Amino acid sequence: MRKQGGTGLITIADCMSQEKNNLSCYVKHSIEPLLKEVGRQGVVDIDNAYESEKVGSEVYRQHKQGWLEKNLHGKMVSKVSKIMDGGRTWLWVQNGGLKKE
Repeated sequence: MRKQGGTGLITIADCMSQEKNNLSCYVKHSIEPLLKEVGRQGVVDIDNAYESEKVGSEVYRQHKQGWLEKNLHGKMVSKVSKIMDGGRTWLWVQNGGLKKE
């Protein structure tokens, strides 16, 4: 995400959703008796737990697509992407020696 020009940040709602899912996956795959009971009691939703690596990239793709479909932002990206080399730009940011003032 960051290498493609994004800030690498996610929304609070996405963060909470990912954390709930991570907890559900942990409980679902746990071998500890108390955590198994937590799953059986329905304290966390283990039936709908999913592997977060796949979902994280899907959420990013949906956010990016929604951003590109906006009138103002989509136009800017289409104009800039024609003249910008994303790889070289990222290298400049990464190795440019930028410092706080």
